[in-house]
Amino acid sequence: MANRHLSRSVVLQSLFEWDFRGRAVGSSKEIVARNVKEFAPGMGDFSFIDELMVSILAKQTDLDQIIEKAAPDWPIDKISVVDRNILRLGLYELLFADREQVPAKVAINEAIELAKTFGGENSGKFVNGVLGSVYKELGEPGKDATPKKKKKIVDVPYEEMPIQNLGGAVVFARNPAEGGAVYLAFVHDVFGHWTLSKGKIPTDVDIRQGTV
Repeated sequence: MANRHLSRSVVLQSLFEWDFRGRAVGSSKEIVARNVKEFAPGMGDFSFIDELMVSILAKQTDLDQIIEKAAPDWPIDKISVVDRNILRLGLYELLFADREQVPAKVAINEAIELAKTFGGENSGKFVNGVLGSVYKELGEPGKDATPKKKKKIVDVPYEEMPIQNLGGAVVFARNPAEGGAVYLAFVHDVFGHWTLSKGKIPTDVDIRQGTV
């Protein structure tokens, strides 16, 4: 939707100014109003812009922490002002937006387009990599939500059911000095949770070979 793309552009301009001016949260509404007048003068209702700006600022600390976990080689203050605010915007929509209004892939694609327009030569790839990493960790948002309509139940024999082989490596250490106590190694994901590693088993691999 053209108006939504323009609205996100105005939000980005406003985030950039807010960040550049020292992050005075109280100035955000004044910044938005001025940027709407300058960059989208024909837009009557800019409540979407205002609400998105306020929501991103409210979640800014959490968003920055996730960005740093998804891009560990890039501390937030080392990422260019444009790129880090595109990431904040895209990540907010990826994690917190209404999925019916903003599907996950739309959130990512919109952020990439903003990066190509306002960022540097490699901004699009960088934004795609960071948001793609979060999306991979997250999976399809809302995939486990209860559907509004009942799905048709299809009676499929067990032998004909599709099978997806999933697997993960568990790293552990046994300490004889503590009666053989076992210590497991967990992975710290981009959301700050400790979890076991996960992956898929190739079709040409015997599942029994990797089973302990």
